[in-house]
Amino acid sequence: MSGISFQEIFCSKDVARDKFLSRIFGIFSEEIVRTWCKNPKSPYENLGRPVLKTRPDERGWTLDYGLKSREDGRVFVAEQKCELEFHNYQYLKLKSLHQLDHHTGEAFTRFRDFAKIPRRYIVTVSGKKVSTEGAILVWGSVDEEFTSEFKEKTGIYDILSLEKIISDLVVWADPEYRLLIKERKKWCQELFNALT
Repeated sequence: MSGISFQEIFCSKDVARDKFLSRIFGIFSEEIVRTWCKNPKSPYENLGRPVLKTRPDERGWTLDYGLKSREDGRVFVAEQKCELEFHNYQYLKLKSLHQLDHHTGEAFTRFRDFAKIPRRYIVTVSGKKVSTEGAILVWGSVDEEFTSEFKEKTGIYDILSLEKIISDLVVWADPEYRLLIKERKKWCQELFNALT
């Protein structure tokens, strides 16, 4: 199986279509990652949303996932970015460090800083302090030839591709993923039926 291709799904000659589908997908793409983490074949288990703090009395910055390695138990903080059609498809496939520069929100800025200097931060998940090993980035599509350089320059431990995550779930015939897609398809059909 060749796997899922976001290029084929989200890059057509119809920009309005691609923009629409990208937004629909964005609404539930994090749920896909959480479903993947529940499958025992996944290399990571999702512990919940981690909070980064530089001091105990600080409110902190909430990230997308706390991922625990099933192989060795190490814990990582993770942030997801999945911009498919945005700015003429510039961010669909991760292939340059500069693609991170337009993410200037405080949580992502702290995530990047954490990747370089994790000891600067206190990390909690569900209010409990956890010992963490580093950062993981989840992106829509990833240029595999670029990942080694990217990891070296950013300090990010791993880069996960949503394309690969979905391909895994399809190959595994994951029942929860099948239910998720079936349900979202039904909801969309219900909306369009109601509108006509």
